[in-house]
Amino acid sequence: MKPYHEMLKSAIKESGLTLDAIALKLSNMGFSTTKNHLSSLQNAKIAPAAEKLNRALAEILNINEQEFLLAADFIKATPTVQSVISDTIELDYILTKTLKSIFEQVSPYLLLHQDSIQKLTERNYNPYNAEEFLLQLEKNASVLEKWKLYQVCINSFENVLINSDNDDVHIELRNIYNEKLNHSKSDTLDEQSIIKKVPVLKAIYADQIYKDSDIIEYKLIPVNNDKKYFILKVVDNSMIQEGIELNDLLLVQSACELAPTDIGIIAIENNPAMVRKVLLHQELCILLAGNPAIAPSFHEKNKISIIGKGIEVIKTKKLPLDL
Repeated sequence: MKPYHEMLKSAIKESGLTLDAIALKLSNMGFSTTKNHLSSLQNAKIAPAAEKLNRALAEILNINEQEFLLAADFIKATPTVQSVISDTIELDYILTKTLKSIFEQVSPYLLLHQDSIQKLTERNYNPYNAEEFLLQLEKNASVLEKWKLYQVCINSFENVLINSDNDDVHIELRNIYNEKLNHSKSDTLDEQSIIKKVPVLKAIYADQIYKDSDIIEYKLIPVNNDKKYFILKVVDNSMIQEGIELNDLLLVQSACELAPTDIGIIAIENNPAMVRKVLLHQELCILLAGNPAIAPSFHEKNKISIIGKGIEVIKTKKLPLDL
């Protein structure tokens, strides 16, 4: 976000209006603002103007009102409030980029209920033209309004993608994920990563076999494009010491080999797979639970199948975010 005075100076220059002309327009709107006062504002010689005057300046100079008001508040604020404003600006950026990514693939009006479309059109928004709609949002919508729109659209968008015949859904959110959400370097998505439709399974068997009846639902997950994945619903507390509890969802990457520290998805002969750590010793396979109440089990190596390794636990007990 540009500083307040730079934003004002730039807008004045782009408008082609003289300070006298702006002062006259402000006078017609009920403000007694002089040319000298405007000069001091744009040159940062005085503190930003009051909110009503800033709104009027934004209207006259075609400045994004929300950004202009935030820039003014930022200068006046305490360090704590400045931090909150910075977070708000970053959230606004993320929401705008995310909505842009969605609307590039599905037109806004296809994701919105009819009553929402009517309310938007009454406010002179055009959800039938994605490019125009995004410009209107950037200029006029508050962060809260963008957040509410995001909540509505993302649910509809996921339904569109999940019901699509395309299993590999490329969503251009990689840069946002990497640069704006403060993930560690090891968690960032590289150029081979996409948002992919991954099945949630209640059971899986040797050779990664599962039936349609084993699929509970699909979820959209950021994963590496050249790997295979599924999500297994955890059916017990056998790995509770590893932070994996009953009804958690475990994101699994297909694999045929495991390190001793890996959480493995293991099938014994024709039985449904279980979640265990694995130790291999010659022709013997030792399966270790993460629960002291469950003893290790010993099996012939040729009787077990390594299906994959758990790479992320998705907790199901979190309350949904709602405004």
